[in-house]
Amino acid sequence: MAQVMINFRMDEETKKSMEQACREMGLSMTAAFTIFAKKVGKERRIPFEITVEPQKTGSLPEQNLQIHHGQSPEEPPAAIRQKRLALLCQEIRRSLTAIHIGIPSTLTGLPIEQIRLLCSDTLKDKTADIAKLCGSLFSGKSAHNLSGKNLEILDVYTDMLASITEDLRDVEWTLIPAMRLCSGTDSDSFTPYAQKLVQIARKLDGLSPVIQYFLCSSTAPRLPETLTEPLEPET
Repeated sequence: MAQVMINFRMDEETKKSMEQACREMGLSMTAAFTIFAKKVGKERRIPFEITVEPQKTGSLPEQNLQIHHGQSPEEPPAAIRQKRLALLCQEIRRSLTAIHIGIPSTLTGLPIEQIRLLCSDTLKDKTADIAKLCGSLFSGKSAHNLSGKNLEILDVYTDMLASITEDLRDVEWTLIPAMRLCSGTDSDSFTPYAQKLVQIARKLDGLSPVIQYFLCSSTAPRLPETLTEPLEPET
């Protein structure tokens, strides 16, 4: 799917306020606007209550990805990034577990077995590798070297992982009810879900060149445009 550039104006104070809030949540402004746009497109409404008083707590499903465990505005940017990556990996593991244990024993067939294998082994292992790699970035010598890396690339990596997390959550929210409502043993109708999980596995694989580019980076001012293009599933 091709990406488009969107330009719009806002007053400087609003921009600064949003940038600060996004930094505290470990989000880029692009990721925040993308989450908002997806929710509006999917739900056909503004996905939060518009009131005179500011909301003290989030009302979106994304709130469980926000960093709220004692975080202060003074928390180092590296710590914010580390927490967000850890929470994303945790959310992926949660979705995989929910799908796996949600498969009824009465459902059989190749698509269901593929879904079971992807959630219990393939995707779980890939996520574990990503969590291990992300953890190593913020420990020992690697943590010391972060200041010399292009953190913009790491933010691209994190945004890509956040998009994958949302894709998997969408599968979870539709697949589990579909399996519960299925009264027969025929699983052919679940083939599209298996295909979506295969695409998610490919997207996880596609994160590798981005993190490798980050590890080899310096504080370069710009990113290659190819890194910001979405990964298309193989045909």
